[in-house]
Amino acid sequence: HLPKTTETAGMVDAAALAKMKKGVRIINAARGGIVDESALADAIKSGHVGGAGFDVYETEPCTDSPLFELPETVVTPHLGASTMEAQDKAGIIIAEMVTAGLRGEFVPTAVNLPVKAPDKAVQPYVSLAEKIGWVLAGLTEGSIGEITIEYEGPLAEYDISLLSVGVLKGLLSPIVSVPLSYVNTTAVCKERGLEFKEVKSQRSKNYLNLIRVSGHRSDGSPISVAATRHDPDQERLVEVNGYEVDITPSEFMGYFRYEDKPGVIGQVGVILGEAGINIASMQVGRRAVQGEAAMLISVDSPISDELIQNIKDHVHMKEARVLHIG
Repeated sequence: HLPKTTETAGMVDAAALAKMKKGVRIINAARGGIVDESALADAIKSGHVGGAGFDVYETEPCTDSPLFELPETVVTPHLGASTMEAQDKAGIIIAEMVTAGLRGEFVPTAVNLPVKAPDKAVQPYVSLAEKIGWVLAGLTEGSIGEITIEYEGPLAEYDISLLSVGVLKGLLSPIVSVPLSYVNTTAVCKERGLEFKEVKSQRSKNYLNLIRVSGHRSDGSPISVAATRHDPDQERLVEVNGYEVDITPSEFMGYFRYEDKPGVIGQVGVILGEAGINIASMQVGRRAVQGEAAMLISVDSPISDELIQNIKDHVHMKEARVLHIG
């Protein structure tokens, strides 16, 4: 069962058949022309070859072959996916892949992917990797020259190149004007001079698997986002700029950094509530009591830049940002 190349074309010829054990049966379901059909027919007639099964032929569509007249052969057309059931399934797959492509999602059947399709263990993290990129983009101010993508845990054993492409796609999507896909993201990164490096470790301190993306803003200040999966259906952001959190990424989010003191959380809730924005979930991380804290919130509707600025001014935030995913 071989591809047809200059080396394999006609390789099963009269000489090859003569060397085989008497009564051998020849099956070719690979490519037409690998087996010399005339030589095979002669070997069957002589009794040296016991029979043959073919569904590929040197000339296709095939209407005439010396194998057709022999009772020792089983021949079928080169059907491929031509059965009704296969056509139905192919149509469904095409529709699903076109829909995914139009949504900007990963299309595993794309023939021009710059990386190979992910292993089964990697697939659940493709969407999460892209969301990490979106969050990092929201934390970025100005340009970002280089990022480091760290993979911790058993995930690091696999080829994770597609996950890195997902991170880059999420990071660049809010910035560039061209629609990004898993096919063109790497090329766009090169055009913009965005460099990245991957770091893999099969050990993870607190989680089974962890993806952390870090870099520096144009002013030199560090930024980072880390995420994991608790189970097949639970994506979690677990670190933002070094602050530990635990929140499900959502389409509309907000990030705040402030001096840890009483009343801040309440003030943020009041301002958002007066604007008609409902908080779905909230997480606060801090490194020391009454030091500096970070708040990550998930809301049901978009937070405007004006509202973010209002919170920053009235609650005296050191930093306040809108995070939009997708």
